[in-house]
Amino acid sequence: MEENASWMDAAAREAGVDPHLAAAVVFPELVRYDALRNRMEITLLKALYVHYGDEYADFSVGRFQIKPSCAEAVLRELHKHGPRELDLRFHRLHRGLKEKEKREAILSELEDSRSQYQYVLAILRILDHRFPQLSSLEPLSRLRFYATAFNSGFMHSEVQILRQMEVAAFHTGVIRPRECYSYAAVAAAWYSTSNARLQIGNTH
Repeated sequence: MEENASWMDAAAREAGVDPHLAAAVVFPELVRYDALRNRMEITLLKALYVHYGDEYADFSVGRFQIKPSCAEAVLRELHKHGPRELDLRFHRLHRGLKEKEKREAILSELEDSRSQYQYVLAILRILDHRFPQLSSLEPLSRLRFYATAFNSGFMHSEVQILRQMEVAAFHTGVIRPRECYSYAAVAAAWYSTSNARLQIGNTH
């Protein structure tokens, strides 16, 4: 997080997203990311997705573990409801591409941390649009909701997201262990800890 903070914060501010919120939302994914295993597991799935689409292969990709179907849903939602500046940014990247070429482009974007982070930020902006009432919540409650939506499905209803918020299904192993955690709780723990460090740093 410290090594990548400068570009992640800059990207978040440019997209109109609170950098601390965005980093906390993806923190659990960084905890469990294993680059070697990720690369080995998805080689065949990538070929299936490019040639046949997400109905044949849908899998988590990259540092922030976004599935191609999720990326495609982001693009559709941006095109329908915006924000317009993000829709235009992705449209420029995919302009003139055929379906197979577009899937190749999406995979390439998801495999690059900086371009994949644009999808993360787009999801948070979409959540802002879908749930404007959450802007009045205190930051930690809003983070827990957004982290759950990112993990379980950003197009789910408010009721569905709230139901998932306390579900303890998050773990970092290959095999599910006896004890798991809530994704939102892990995100909130990092948010609170890092925020405390920032406040201590600002006093010196």
